Order: sequence, then C-alpha cells, then structure tokens
Amino acid sequence: MVLQELPLTFQHAIAVTRALGIQYLWIDAICIIQDDDKDWEVESGNMASIYGNSYLTISATSSSSPAAGLAPMRAAPRTFEHTDDEGDSFSVFVRPLLEHNFLSSSVFVSDKFPALRGGWCFQERYLSPRVVHFLEEEMAWDCGQHRRCQCGGFEWRPHQCKNQLRDIISKLRVAQQNGLTLDELSKKEVWAILAGWDVIPDDYYCRATLTYDIDILQALSGIATSIQDAGLGRYLAGLWRFRLEDQLMWCARSDWTHSFGRRPSSYTAPTFSPLSRIGEVSLGISTPGVTSRIHGKILRARCRPKGLNKLGAVKSGHIKLQAPLVSVKVASSTVTGFGWDGCHIEGFVGPGDKFEMRWIPDADEIPKSIQPGEQLYLLRIRDDNSLVLIRDPTDRHSFNRLGVCFEQETVM
Repeated sequence: MVLQELPLTFQHAIAVTRALGIQYLWIDAICIIQDDDKDWEVESGNMASIYGNSYLTISATSSSSPAAGLAPMRAAPRTFEHTDDEGDSFSVFVRPLLEHNFLSSSVFVSDKFPALRGGWCFQERYLSPRVVHFLEEEMAWDCGQHRRCQCGGFEWRPHQCKNQLRDIISKLRVAQQNGLTLDELSKKEVWAILAGWDVIPDDYYCRATLTYDIDILQALSGIATSIQDAGLGRYLAGLWRFRLEDQLMWCARSDWTHSFGRRPSSYTAPTFSPLSRIGEVSLGISTPGVTSRIHGKILRARCRPKGLNKLGAVKSGHIKLQAPLVSVKVASSTVTGFGWDGCHIEGFVGPGDKFEMRWIPDADEIPKSIQPGEQLYLLRIRDDNSLVLIRDPTDRHSFNRLGVCFEQETVM
C-alpha cells in the first residue's frame, strides 16, 4: 500500500497519527474488507471495542468525501488597515462567524458538517473517549472533560459534557460495585438508565442518514454492545428485556416535522421496536413519581439475528405477553392534526357499544390504511394506555403494532 495513492483524508490522518507518536491507526474503509458482508457483520460487532478503547478519534467533520482531506477549505482571515483619531495605524483581522452547534446540540447539525450526518459515523462519537474535529476554519475537541473550539468561541466544562452512553455505563457499574441487581435499583435510577438509552436512537434519527434503512440496527450495535456488557441485560432490536413491559409504550413524536415518521422500505425490526420505523420517538417508560400500574406481563421475548453480529440486524422477533385485550370494529379512521390528539378512530365494542379513541400511529401511512369494518385490538399495558394492534395477515395467532392509544371512551 503506497501512501501517496491513498485518499487525501487518509494521508492526513496518517500524518496526524505519526505526529502524535501513536503506532496504530484504524480506518474503517481499509481495515474492513469492502463489499464483504460477512466481514462487515463481524467488524461492526466490534465497534464498541475498537472505538471505546481507542486513544483518539480523528474526525474529518467538514469533509464530504475521503478525497477532500481533513480540512478542505481553510480560508485566510481578511485584513483591514485603519487609522485612529490620533493618526496611529492598526490592523483588524476578520473571519466569518464560526458555527459550533454540533458541540452543544445533538439535534441540529449544519450541512457544513457532513461527517456528523453519516449513519455509520454516529456511534463513533458516543463510543470514543476523545474526538478531535477537523473543520473548515479550525479544530474542535470533544471528550468527557471538555468541549472547546480553537477560536475560543465555545467551551464546555465537565458538568456540561453530557454523554448518554457514558452516563448509562457509569450508573450500571456503580450498581454492580454496590452489589445491586437491576431489580433492586430505585425507580428513579431505572428511569435514568432507560431514559438515557431512549435519547440515543432519537438522537440518531435527528442527525444521521443511512443509505439503506435496514442498516439502522447495525449502526447502533456498538453502543448496544457497550451497554449490554455493562450489565443492562438482553437487547431486543432497540429495546431491553429489563422492564420491557414499560418500554413498549414508546410512541412516535411529530413535533415541528408534522409527521409521525414512516415505515422503512424493507424489514428492519419487529413492530414492537421503535426501530421498526423511521422517525423520532418519545420515551415509553413511566417517569418517577407517576403511579401507573403495569397490566402486561412478558412471557417470552426473542429476536433472531440476521447475521454474525448478535446485536445487529435481525431477521425476526416476537413477544408473547399477557394483558387485557379489547376488540374494536372500525367505523372510521381520521387524521385531524399531529400530536397525541391528532388521530381518531370510531367503532364498536362488543354487540353494539360505540367506541371512540385518540391515538398516535407509528407512521403516517397507518391511519389511511385502516378501513371501515376492519378489526383492531387494544392491548392494555398501563392504566389508560394501550397498544393498538392488528392481526398479522400471515399468522392469525400473531399481531402487529400500529401505534399507542392514550385516551379511549365507550359510549353506551
């Protein structure tokens, strides 16, 4: 392998590594056999170890391609010569106002930072202990103790440098050191752990872009591996077996997008998982201080891996659970807006009792697909909260999730 024949970004990364006196450098495009699905499955499962145990991650944050280099457009500041009232000359150096939103926000990412929108790059920032960002006009540093830029326009101290993955792992390790099992943790501690995980997929949907929808589980598998290794237990395609009944109540979040999200073009995950759809999600687990009885009981939960990465893509998954079930025959399905009260279903329960409910579908196309006369099912998981289900057309003993019902009323 001839150095000069490598893409410019790779050459720059090698130069930086040598300048730091570091002996080894991992570059995905070189260290993973390209166009080899099996090698990718194996190595994608090792991302937690590779990036989590790295000394430093070099991020070509402003580069749009490997050929662009680490800092593709470093423009010189403009200089203006002036004379003050006393006749003394002085120079003023001017540069554009630099953006630092990617350091402070996980939601909004400018198009100036294309690398941060890459689906495969998403987990590297979570997993890496230190990241140096090469930008058009400067460099920036991100670690557990500081986030700061070269120009001095942005700086965060340790208490501000929140990383959901590090927080989850820290809480789990403290529990282990204190000899506590997951079931012995307080409701507040459980909520903090599961809420921390909930932010990660949501963060992904806000900022990342994958070429193929089916890669979502692979792209998060390194983060899931780190959390599972820290003691959270079995991972189920975006959810965790621990307190799974509560987690099932996740729902689509429309917010300013005026969209409930969409179903992917091909299968990604079972419908009980928030990763079975493309779009932002809201937390399912009950918040501390809110008394809400759990009516559902998980009898069995399983996901079948699609390949060699056990926490990556899945070929199927199912949950067998016990909970009160109500059958509803649909009279009409309407969409009047976006949010918790934007979708309505009217129908009948039993021999003729009229039924009305407000619900949040998992995807935009779902309410339009529900036809009059169709049979839906409400599975009561918590007080006043139910999953909206429909029978699987290929297996009459199974159901697919359509959304979540938060308000329902039977009119006699």
